[in-house]
Amino acid sequence: LFQVVWQFKDDSSYKNYPKEISYLIEKAYLNKEKAAKWEEDNGRMEVIFKDMVERTNSNTVTDLPVRRQVECIR
Repeated sequence: LFQVVWQFKDDSSYKNYPKEISYLIEKAYLNKEKAAKWEEDNGRMEVIFKDMVERTNSNTVTDLPVRRQVECIR
């Protein structure tokens, strides 16, 4: 069995998105959407698949690298 985990790079290491956000991103990715979008306390968030970055629509625009990891589970 396999599971897909979406991660963002914060500082020098990759961190997993929460399961529900990772699921939302994966669903958009499989549906060939241009981006996955959701709301958080600090504003609207999106993962742009073409650039593989997370973008925050807040006062400070910072793009974080993202990646899709496929992990084997038993």
